[in-house]
Order: sequence, then C-alpha cells, then structure tokens
Amino acid sequence: MKNCPPLPYYQNLTSVKALVADEIAHITDETGNHWRKTFNVYAKLLFELSPEKFTC
Repeated sequence: MKNCPPLPYYQNLTSVKALVADEIAHITDETGNHWRKTFNVYAKLLFELSPEKFTC
C-alpha cells in the first residue's frame, strides 16, 4: 500500500509480509478504526479476484 500504519515497525518494511493473529486488532487499537476498514476493503477485493482460494 502507498500508506502504512503510523507505527515504527511498519515504517521500515521493505517487502510484503503476512499478518499474524490479532495484528489488525493491534493496528486499529493503536492508530484508529480506519485501518480496520482499509483491511476489510482489501479482503473483499482479494475475494472478488479469486473466490476459489477463500471458500471452505
């Protein structure tokens, strides 16, 4: 993403990494609910692009 959460760890990332359990909750607790909304939109986009990868 062009922007990243305003937390020190995310400011220095140079590559994509998978989120770990409760990482989104941590980001939203520290920076605000708008990041949860951003992640939610990306999840919906990924599902639309490739739903077969996300079905049970």
